[in-house]
This record gives sequence, C-alpha cells and structure tokens, in this order.
Amino acid sequence: MTSPYLQTLLREGIDAARAGQKERARALLQEVVETDETNLQAWLWLSGVVDDWADKHVCLENVLTLDPNHPAAKAGLAWLDRQAPPPTSRDETASPADEMPAPAVKAEPAPKTKVPCPFCAQPVFSHATACRHCGFPLSIGCPACGAPVDVQMRACSQCGQTMGDYRQGPIYFASLATAYQEHHQHDQALKNWRIVEALNPDHLDLYLHLGEAQAALGQMNEAIASFQRTLERQPGQLTACLALGEIMR
Repeated sequence: MTSPYLQTLLREGIDAARAGQKERARALLQEVVETDETNLQAWLWLSGVVDDWADKHVCLENVLTLDPNHPAAKAGLAWLDRQAPPPTSRDETASPADEMPAPAVKAEPAPKTKVPCPFCAQPVFSHATACRHCGFPLSIGCPACGAPVDVQMRACSQCGQTMGDYRQGPIYFASLATAYQEHHQHDQALKNWRIVEALNPDHLDLYLHLGEAQAALGQMNEAIASFQRTLERQPGQLTACLALGEIMR
C-alpha cells in the first residue's frame, strides 16, 4: 500500500497537472515514481507533463507494464507512435571508420547492499534516497548549504547545521521544515510539513505552517484551505486571520 506521504505527493502532483503547473507536477510525480515504480497513476499523469517524446513513451510503457489493458495508455502510445520524430539522418561526409561502433566496455555492477530503513525497518538499498516501503526520505538536503545529509546524522558534515534526531518523528521533520522556511526554501518546507501531516495530523499549528508555505509558493487556494482549517481548530487564531485577510485583500 502506498504510504500517506506518497499519496499526498501524488494528489498534489495531479492537482498541479490539472492546473497547468507542469514543472511542479513533474517534480512531484517524479518523486513518487522514483520511490514507488509500481504507481500506475503517477506514471500516467507524468506522461502528460514531460515534454520529451521518448520520456512520454517510457511513462506510458510503464503504465502498460503494470496494466497491459489500460485503455488510456494504449491510446496515448498509439498517438505518440503517429507523432514519432523522424530518424536522424547520417552525415554524408562521415567515413566508414566513423560508423564503426566503439568497443563495448563491460562495467562492473555496483554492489547492492541493503540496510534497514530507519523509519519502518524494511530493507532498502544503501544508496537509496527514499524508502520504497514507507516513502520517507533517507537523505535530506541541508537547509543551510544544500549538501545531502543522511537522516541518521544529527548535523551536516559540510557546514555543521543541526539536523536533529530522526527518531523524534514528526518533531524532527517539523524542525527541518522550520529551518527550510527560515532559509526561504518554501518548496522543501512544504514537503517536510506534508511528512509531519502524514505522521501526526494533530501536530500543533500544522495547518498554519502548511498555509504559510503554500502562500509563499503562490498556491493561494491551498493556503486558504489550510488557514481555514487552522481556524476550525483554533477559532480566532490571529496569524491565520491576518494571513487570510492579506490573501483576500
């Protein structure tokens, strides 16, 4: 079963695609399929927001691998095949030697060591950046310098930025989200607040922070909904009232 975090990413990716926000939809849906290669819906929607003909083809082929009788994927592939780009013409000035294929170099396969996910304890590859079982990230970008940091490290080895203790669950991701907001990385802040929502929907001021991140990213309808949800939980909450008033004005 897809994790709540990935379900949230998928829903936001589909909403962004429907709203014509192709770049945002592409980023969200790619994150879903990188973590869960069997997510048929993500592959299908991703095919509509990637620009390259070959990328669209791969997305739809993956849908048919998961469901060989999927009508939309079949129709999409048939349409793509009619739009196939012409083959690249051979340079007439090329010599026969230029056409000789380069000698194949057999690369040694990289070792695929598995380790337990720190969140769900299921086995994952040591080089994975997200767990394919629970969907949570295994590597976090440092809010200060951007360097990738293993979630089990309490500080960034590059700049010393405090990362926190992943065993604290929602508190860990909430502190990261706050750090991202302080560094004006609102997309990363929103992603981490979504993880907090998946872990603990009752986290203090969760929807207030979600609304702030969404407003900073220009997602005004989503921000309004989050601020309204805050006021349902905390009637008269001043920050949410002011934020709603600012958006409406």
